Amino acid sequence: MADVGSIEYYRDSAGVLRELPVAAAPSSPSTTASAPAITSTYSMPPAVDGTNAKLVATGSHSLVSVDAYNARTSGVSIQFYDKAAVPVVGTDEPKWTVYVPGLTPANRVYPTGIRFTQGLAFALIPDDAPGLMAGDIQGLNLGYAP
Repeated sequence: MADVGSIEYYRDSAGVLRELPVAAAPSSPSTTASAPAITSTYSMPPAVDGTNAKLVATGSHSLVSVDAYNARTSGVSIQFYDKAAVPVVGTDEPKWTVYVPGLTPANRVYPTGIRFTQGLAFALIPDDAPGLMAGDIQGLNLGYAP
């Protein structure tokens, strides 16, 4: 069985879940894009029952980091939406998805940021149920910048 803890996924324009290609290291420091400075953070208390859909911020922002721990035995997807309102799971299309395998932490840093123009929102989607149970996701922390 492959270790999927470090694999990231995204949805293409047709809605198909695809693995994010691993970028090669830049050939020289002059070609390295600078990371947006984290100017705002969002920390969610332990998850409650349901999808925990949240609007983090309205307007244009770049998602720079994601940290979370999945206390479930099955995986959970953190779906991010480019939306200025709380997302409607199953209706709204996620822009970015971070998969967190069961009993595993997720620690992601996006050196150039992932741009959301309307707003930054998310929902938590478990693999094996319509919603989470209280405490399934611990310490979800997002770092973002304008």
